[in-house]
Amino acid sequence: MGGLNYPDAPHARTWFRIGHRGRSYLHPGAMSLGCVTVTETARWEELYHLLIVARKGDRVSVGVLRVVE
Repeated sequence: MGGLNYPDAPHARTWFRIGHRGRSYLHPGAMSLGCVTVTETARWEELYHLLIVARKGDRVSVGVLRVVE
């Protein structure tokens, strides 16, 4: 649980909050309760490395999530 069972994603326990409040996150895994879930856990490392260095000027945000229908 919480990213412990993904040996192909060493940073699986690092989740990125969506917004500045609330309980929605961008995270790897197979299940979600309203979050944005990356089901290809082997690709989580690629995404993690992009986001972890992309802090914006407020020192909290890493970017903008846009939902396109």
